Amino acid sequence: MQFHQNHLRLSATDLAKHLACRHATSLDLSAATGKLEKPSWYNALVVILQKRGFRHEAAYLQHLGTNGHAIAKRDESVVGREAVQWTLDALRSGVPIVVQASLQNEAWHGFADVLLRVERPKRYVAESSAWATVTPVLLPGHDDPGGLHEKLRRGTRGEEQKLLIERLMQRREALVRKALRHAGLGDELAFTAEIETRKTGFIAGVEKASLYAVPSHLAQSPRLHVKLTWPVKVAGPLCIGRGRFSGLGLFTAIE
Repeated sequence: MQFHQNHLRLSATDLAKHLACRHATSLDLSAATGKLEKPSWYNALVVILQKRGFRHEAAYLQHLGTNGHAIAKRDESVVGREAVQWTLDALRSGVPIVVQASLQNEAWHGFADVLLRVERPKRYVAESSAWATVTPVLLPGHDDPGGLHEKLRRGTRGEEQKLLIERLMQRREALVRKALRHAGLGDELAFTAEIETRKTGFIAGVEKASLYAVPSHLAQSPRLHVKLTWPVKVAGPLCIGRGRFSGLGLFTAIE
């Protein structure tokens, strides 16, 4: 934590310290504003661990280089905005390995020891009119407020059973459309989508929806596999539902 040109700059270390001890954040802020003098200390064990870390990184980079990988390494004299611009230029150049990349987003900044370029699987970012889940969608609401499942379990038959199933499917479709809007796809795509839902996957090898672990605060959310079809091609990535920030509700193109 430090002030730079009258702006507070924070790093991942500051966030980790805050989660462990909020008082430490208060002390760091006081030191950054000059209200407290930052204590100095020396720990030989920490110094040894740092040196080992540097040696490990150097050996890893040497290994990558001897295997034919191009490496861009930021010079330590390049700092501030110049360091961020250097990082952007290196990433745009397509070099597969960037060392000591400078990352910044508003007040947050930091350095990545080694960035490795990983090509995104095209099936997740393609343009397609048909998409299916590889992880189940957590619906943004209960799909059975009227106890339709219980009524079906009682063994209803004929027209009554057909009506109950139709009502259940309509409720699920409405929740999927709601999830599409929440994910920012807009009303047109949300309402023109042809929706299929079921507990088993639409893609070979995908597990049943109930077998996926979910965050504890979302454990009661209904989860289903979903297939979406549009009259036009839609560009990925596509991730919807209450668990989309936890890797759930992720789709892949199937055409």
